[in-house]
Amino acid sequence: MWAIGDDAVYVIDRNGPSAPRLAAYELTSGKTRWQLDNVDPYGTIGWPWHVDGDMLFTIWTNLAVFSTRDGKTVWQTNYPKVPFPRMTGVRANSTSVFVAFSSTPSGGD
Repeated sequence: MWAIGDDAVYVIDRNGPSAPRLAAYELTSGKTRWQLDNVDPYGTIGWPWHVDGDMLFTIWTNLAVFSTRDGKTVWQTNYPKVPFPRMTGVRANSTSVFVAFSSTPSGGD
């Protein structure tokens, strides 16, 4: 999975045999904006799904929000494990965030 917003693309990237990393690449140049090394996309980091303003939303078993500028964690949840969560939308402002997601696999998942 990947997400685009705030002039960058956000992906879980494997650089050769090393552990996965969450990376932000500038859209215009392809240069690395920031990266978080040795992440577990099946854990608390999750996979990137949506960008809203300067926030990157990722999900797997937990919802985590990162700054699109520097990759720092803004906040994250501690959901009980659900199988195959799929984030379908995000809308945020300075005081609230609304996240739609499903815990039911669909479409061949």
